[in-house]
Amino acid sequence: MDVRLVIFTRNGQRRDFPLQKPQTLIGRAVECDLQIPLAIVSRRHCQITLSEKGALLQDVGSSNGTFYNGQRVITDETLKAGDRIRVGPINLTVVIDGQPENIEPTPIVLTAEGAEPGPPNASPAAAPAAPANNPVAGAGPTPGAEASDTAPGDGMDDSTSAEAMRVLEAMQAKKAAGQPS
Repeated sequence: MDVRLVIFTRNGQRRDFPLQKPQTLIGRAVECDLQIPLAIVSRRHCQITLSEKGALLQDVGSSNGTFYNGQRVITDETLKAGDRIRVGPINLTVVIDGQPENIEPTPIVLTAEGAEPGPPNASPAAAPAAPANNPVAGAGPTPGAEASDTAPGDGMDDSTSAEAMRVLEAMQAKKAAGQPS
């Protein structure tokens, strides 16, 4: 079974993160398999376990919760192709054995209280172009979100979000090259 987590950058670019271990830990800590270095993400946020039976999502005691198809994870959830996982401001789409083939990006709106999925008609393609030194600003505010929607010190400003995407991409590149992260 080939399981991948897919993230879209603000400009609509797709990034795939293959799950290659029986257990993938997602969180802010350096030892996590998929590190999201944002203050709103717990050190050990959630875990995906792969087995012959499928893929299982578990929140491992995160402060702000892990969301599965818009609902907070309370008990372990069996993942299916096309399911959405939200960790902090990052939306991940589950792809299993290449399905679904077509994925619609889910924009994020940053607020003082945290991150919420954007309106269904919001389009990442309408987002302003990323600065030249930041080609993958993926988790920043959606179009129409004001700078005041991001609380100071909550770890969710554009530069932090851009840094998170750079770290995620660097980790993906290292794993693809067989290097430890």
